[in-house]
Amino acid sequence: MKGLIVQPENENDTWTDRLDRVQGRLGDLARPLLGSTSPDPATGERWEAGDDWGHLSEFVGFWLPQVVAIVANYVDEPLPIGRPPESTSRTDAISYGKGASVGELWAKLQRDLVELRAFLNDLDPNHPARGNHP
Repeated sequence: MKGLIVQPENENDTWTDRLDRVQGRLGDLARPLLGSTSPDPATGERWEAGDDWGHLSEFVGFWLPQVVAIVANYVDEPLPIGRPPESTSRTDAISYGKGASVGELWAKLQRDLVELRAFLNDLDPNHPARGNHP
């Protein structure tokens, strides 16, 4: 799933502009994929296409509440955020993708992106909140 990182196209680009482009790119890939990723240079780990879609479908639903909590509770120091890569909530969700259809996973991700878009539209772009991911 290369090419999903979206940089601002211009100085007036908003987070939702970038989200629109990411959603479009993912929509273009929302079809059964075959094969696996190239090995991770550090670990040698490979992911099957179902792993990728499993992770994508759980990613926003996990991280959005984390970010909402940081914005709501931020004072002056970065707040702890995230989970370790071996977390069972993460690995179980990724594994789920192997048995689910891409259409089902894409539909879940689209629902989560609606919530993300609403959050971004309400977020003060100058909010100083920061998280600290171990």
